[in-house]
Amino acid sequence: MDKKKKLIILGAAAAVVIAVVLISCFVCFHSWQDATCESPMTCEKCGKTRGEPLAHEWVEATCSEPKHCLLCGKTEGTTVEHKWQEATCITAKTCTICGEIDGEPLGHAVKKWTVTKETSCSAEGERAGYCERCKKDCTEAIEKLPHTESDWKVVKDYVIKSDATVTPGTEAIVCTVCNEQIKTRKYTVKLTNSQKNAALAAYEEVNSWNCGPDFLAYDVLADFDDFPVEDAKLVVAHIDVDWDEQAVIYAKKHSKGASKAGLTSSMQHYGFNSKQIDMALKEVGY
Repeated sequence: MDKKKKLIILGAAAAVVIAVVLISCFVCFHSWQDATCESPMTCEKCGKTRGEPLAHEWVEATCSEPKHCLLCGKTEGTTVEHKWQEATCITAKTCTICGEIDGEPLGHAVKKWTVTKETSCSAEGERAGYCERCKKDCTEAIEKLPHTESDWKVVKDYVIKSDATVTPGTEAIVCTVCNEQIKTRKYTVKLTNSQKNAALAAYEEVNSWNCGPDFLAYDVLADFDDFPVEDAKLVVAHIDVDWDEQAVIYAKKHSKGASKAGLTSSMQHYGFNSKQIDMALKEVGY
């Protein structure tokens, strides 16, 4: 390349560089900031503006807030005074602007009330009369009576499981009038080693004998297994066994070749009550 061409190329490159520098100096690539209520859209670099400021969106003053703009938060003036609506028999003094309440309702001015529904500890009563203040017939609730509390009583018994652990039950203080539970608490026992072993034996024996609770306690656990009678009684009273189901199982096992009277007598001996026996006999076809 000859010298003349080199000079032309260098000159062109220099012109481009100079043009870029000039554009950078004198031409702004705007970075616009959004308009506000008091300022139009504005370039952060050069300060040039576009359009007009936004209009305030005013919310009128209330008892708790002055007049203010929803967009920018600007305020004007102060709060307004409450506009009170006087209390009536059934409504308290109330501000009609903000809803603030001052005091209590006046209550009906009745000279003579008539009880129209008696009150109890489980339900409010009601009385009726004529109000001298509002000049209307009116009714008013009568508060419930207080509950009459019992001593603590078992409402859900504890259960001894097949691994000799105890699932707690519930005790409650109940109302002796309406039977509502007023207070409750957990109810459980700590088994002795003898009682735990009796429970383990009870679950094993009942599956072998398929007997009733009395036979299991006295004849099996106490007489055959030699557990103390009190431990046997406690365990049998609290194990998780369906005695109706045991009656049916027993009847099915022993009904073959047995008369109704003979099966009934046998089931009585093994500790089932009359209701359980009747149900089991129906199951096996008697």
